[in-house]
Amino acid sequence: MALLIFAIVFMVSTLIRTGAECFITKGGLCSPLFGGGNGFSGFDDLGFRKLLKGKWVVGNYFVVLGVLALSLLASICVIHGRLGLAFRALGDSRIYAAARGMNRTRFHIIAFVITAFFTGLTGAVYAAHFRFAGPSLFEFPTLVFILAMIVVGGLKSTWGPIFGTALMMVLVEFAKEMGDVQNTLIGFILVVFVLIFPKGLAGATSQLAQRISRQRSREASDTARAI
Repeated sequence: MALLIFAIVFMVSTLIRTGAECFITKGGLCSPLFGGGNGFSGFDDLGFRKLLKGKWVVGNYFVVLGVLALSLLASICVIHGRLGLAFRALGDSRIYAAARGMNRTRFHIIAFVITAFFTGLTGAVYAAHFRFAGPSLFEFPTLVFILAMIVVGGLKSTWGPIFGTALMMVLVEFAKEMGDVQNTLIGFILVVFVLIFPKGLAGATSQLAQRISRQRSREASDTARAI
């Protein structure tokens, strides 16, 4: 599935870059459907440039924060609700889930619609903030960076991707001046977590908490026996 997603992304990126034929003509200028290598530009902003003048970034910041809160709330409701239970059942055993009467195609479509909605919402906010959207969004380093956020934070966890994103963003800021070494470092961290910490930060933290709890229980038991 992951390889299929990467293949689709490369196909879309190639289509956008090579779609240079005129779709519409404005003032004698050719405007391709996908913008070609130049991408889309001239988007309207979120309206804070006129309202807040020089502090328009603050307005955009709170809009992005609101989208993040909405996405996180929706994720919590899905993960800990009946949909999340259905998704986990299909992920664990499709045959058993089908035997229990679950419609696999239906839940796949629901998952696709939910993820597509929030991906589109995020893309819309991105385009409104930078007033540009181009093929650079589909570059391979960007995809690896997004994958690293999820893997480092922890798959199948609620808060793991949030912490993984924060950690990877701090890493990127420190390695900003390293050039291509930055991408190599991200790839290295991704490999390390896949091999050593497959459950990410969330799984490692949970295991550490369980070990501490078991150690304290043993110490309390030994103390009780000594008394």
